[in-house]
Amino acid sequence: MRDAGIDATATNALQRAAVETSRLGIPLLIARDVIHGHRTVFPIPLGQAASFDPDLVREYARVAAREASADGIRWTFAPMLDVGPVILHNRHLRPFRAAVRAGVATVMSAFHTLDGTPMTAHVPLVRRNLKGDLGFSGPVVSDWDAIGELGRHGLAEDRRQAAVLALQAGVDVDMVTGAHLTGRSRRPGVSSSAPGRSTACRATWRRSPTRSGSGSDPPAPS
Repeated sequence: MRDAGIDATATNALQRAAVETSRLGIPLLIARDVIHGHRTVFPIPLGQAASFDPDLVREYARVAAREASADGIRWTFAPMLDVGPVILHNRHLRPFRAAVRAGVATVMSAFHTLDGTPMTAHVPLVRRNLKGDLGFSGPVVSDWDAIGELGRHGLAEDRRQAAVLALQAGVDVDMVTGAHLTGRSRRPGVSSSAPGRSTACRATWRRSPTRSGSGSDPPAPS
């Protein structure tokens, strides 16, 4: 069961405030983990797969989507994947490739590491494979505080450097950390390098696919 703060009354009030009282009047994009149900809770994805009944799994997803939509949720995070690189490419990425071909609007980078590199900073899989080989042009969002976790993995000295690594890897949207709002690092020895203008421009473009039309990349900045 979802907490009491996520229902149509609460989300509608937030949307009215965003549209009617904010300076720009931009609606909110409200998101939640809806991995195996929303108001109605179904078995975890592994249990659903063990049923060998794709029609039943599809019905679970339909019910969850209907319930989440009724509560004002328009962006859901599911499913989850945590495997090694060989099995990842040869077996488990197949449904994700199919989702990209079917026109999925957004992708979340995983929270875990692959061969010691956090997915939030994984250039080969996110920028080269997902955005390059598969041609995905929508926004990629980090998992909860995953950009901030780059410091705990020893990759970044501060949040600004973490934001640079995430943008360079192809992660466009920061969830919770606030790293993209961080100014120039004040710590000695921290690189002040930043992603190129083209990288930052394209990340900003992809954050708003519904407002930019098709979600495709913009022309290179002049």
